Amino acid sequence: MAQLITLLTDLGTTDAFVGIVKGVLLTRAPDARVVDLVHAAEFGSLHATAYLLISAYPYFPAGTVHLVLTDPSVAPNKRIIAAEVGGQYVVTPDNGVAAPLFDEHPPSALVTVQDPRFLLEPRRHTFHSRLIYAPAAAALVGGVGLNELGPVLSEWTGLPHATASRESDGSVVGEIVHIDRFGNLVTNIDASQLPSRPRIMVGSTAIDRISDHYGEVAAGGVLAIVGSTGRLEISINRGNAAKKLFVSKTDPVTVHQV
Repeated sequence: MAQLITLLTDLGTTDAFVGIVKGVLLTRAPDARVVDLVHAAEFGSLHATAYLLISAYPYFPAGTVHLVLTDPSVAPNKRIIAAEVGGQYVVTPDNGVAAPLFDEHPPSALVTVQDPRFLLEPRRHTFHSRLIYAPAAAALVGGVGLNELGPVLSEWTGLPHATASRESDGSVVGEIVHIDRFGNLVTNIDASQLPSRPRIMVGSTAIDRISDHYGEVAAGGVLAIVGSTGRLEISINRGNAAKKLFVSKTDPVTVHQV
């Protein structure tokens, strides 16, 4: 079984924060390999973090522990949860970032981390409020059973608007939840919600079909495509959709049947 711990954080790389987290992990699990998944998750954006987590999950082996350290403003007041999902584990604040993953892949076990052996002593400053999670991740990768971390839970905090809604006229109304470094617009519209003949509106731009690949439009052309996570994405072939279409995160995306 893999001894991998992934780090999904908003800590950046210009301070020592990430290195300190790794120091705590490796002190407690010296044989673990730590994978830097993302350290520039958008501060305060639960939807963006949730998208990054569910995007990465399918590509890791059984036994991997995903440690999510984001949303520090609420983390000290939120319970810490740990879950087993398809043979992998997630340790995160119970603030909704894991909800889309759990909704799609229901956990086989879910606990709230309470045993003091697997938590650092809490302190007041915000960085330490995230650092307290690290020992739980190290314990799991070292072979500690999930049930040893704390009592069993039957539910988790949901994430509002994680999936687009269907309106009374049959249209699907979603929003942009993430913009990647290429300017591609990731929405919360699932492929299963798309009609057979869609007309997609984003900003003032209309797109009348779903493309299979970028080459279906000329360089600079706008296209809609279903990404690797099964969500609708708006892109520009060899261009930046966010800049060219003058849209930003949380802007609406609507799909009509024509």
